[in-house]
Amino acid sequence: LCERLKTDSVATALIVNALEYLANGKGAAAVQSAVNGAAEKKFYNLGIDFTHYVDLRPFCNMGFRDEVANDRTGGWLDFGAADLREMPVGHQAMRGVSFDVINPGYNNGKSMISLAGKPRVDIDRSYFPKEVKGIKVGARLKQLFFLHSCMWVTDELKEKEVLRYVIRYKSGKTADFPVIDGTDIADWEHPEDHKNALTAFIDSKDVGIYIACWPNPSPQDAIESIDIISTGGAVPGVIAITGERDL
Repeated sequence: LCERLKTDSVATALIVNALEYLANGKGAAAVQSAVNGAAEKKFYNLGIDFTHYVDLRPFCNMGFRDEVANDRTGGWLDFGAADLREMPVGHQAMRGVSFDVINPGYNNGKSMISLAGKPRVDIDRSYFPKEVKGIKVGARLKQLFFLHSCMWVTDELKEKEVLRYVIRYKSGKTADFPVIDGTDIADWEHPEDHKNALTAFIDSKDVGIYIACWPNPSPQDAIESIDIISTGGAVPGVIAITGERDL
């Protein structure tokens, strides 16, 4: 796994679950069980001085709130109320990484990149772009963190590539990060941690998004830009990208 992967604060869990004990009387066993669970939970310890936000604003094509499904406007992946309207905006710390989550109110209603997918005959999001190219980075980075998720990972698409990030260096070299279902991303319903997909945000509908980490094999070579390419199966959405500076 990526560098700086550590455990969550057990002390924090102790406080939270002690309050739960006081509220519902579950007792010390419940508190200890929750603390043990927190000790197993992972997070990235990326200091703010090492944080490099990648600006997605010029490339966003959807917001977070979607009122009407299949109308090619609105938010998330155009499935109506099955949207991300509860998504917090601004600089958000998620599992130890700070992300610049775009406020659609300050970006012409756009806050994320929704990409093409057609997982079934009756689920067609081919009207979204298949690829987005030239997302400017302009920095030497040790690793990249991608905040993303997807919908409609059918049985035929499980453990398959959902999308791909192409990293373009100043030297002219390129590197690929193929994002695999069940490893680097997963369906947004009932989210849980995977090998390289940590749950970053879960809303009241029990749907959410993930963080995937990509260690840069050439940290001394400045990253010029990033392309994002959908495989056209499950429908993916990219919300933010953060890099760890190589100081």
